[in-house]
Amino acid sequence: MQTILAHTTAPLFLIHEGARYPTSPATQPFLQGHGERITAHPLPSYAPDDNPMEYLGRKTKKRATHNKSFNSILKFFVLDMPFR
Repeated sequence: MQTILAHTTAPLFLIHEGARYPTSPATQPFLQGHGERITAHPLPSYAPDDNPMEYLGRKTKKRATHNKSFNSILKFFVLDMPFR
């Protein structure tokens, strides 16, 4: 972050998905000290309305893996995937 701040004068947006570093005690003083330039935006942990691909990915995984047995890891990853 310090390198980015040194190379630009534009406002910065830190968008994070469940990462702990923006909320850690070591990082908070830095973000507060640069609050005029850095804005942190945490993403929700699960938001299918905001990200329809999340719902599709969950459904695809369930259809591909639930209630099935695989003789080998290769068969799991390559042969039995319905979306290949």
